[in-house]
Amino acid sequence: MSYKKTKDEPYYPSDICGDCGKIYGTVHEFPVTYWEDICGWCDKKKSCTSPRDMGYPKYPKDTDYTTIECEEEEDGSLSFHIPDDLVQKIVQAFIENALYDIIRKENQVNT
Repeated sequence: MSYKKTKDEPYYPSDICGDCGKIYGTVHEFPVTYWEDICGWCDKKKSCTSPRDMGYPKYPKDTDYTTIECEEEEDGSLSFHIPDDLVQKIVQAFIENALYDIIRKENQVNT
């Protein structure tokens, strides 16, 4: 995995897997070339392509986490308020990565 600088972001990964492309980018109907590499979005070794093939998706590590609010409750516990769109992306990425790992392990057992 390598990084390149772009005009909009100081660091931008050069490889994105199809799963992250579906979450963060736009999947097109035209053929794209895939290779085995580490995805710059999920940091897992998968079949990757160029971010241009996914519409140059926003790099998730540049997410503005200042929108997550934390406040202390009367009993001393902490309460977090996370924007719904961020929660949805995190949960979706977690589920898809977990399913990918399960399928990969099943394929290794069956070969």
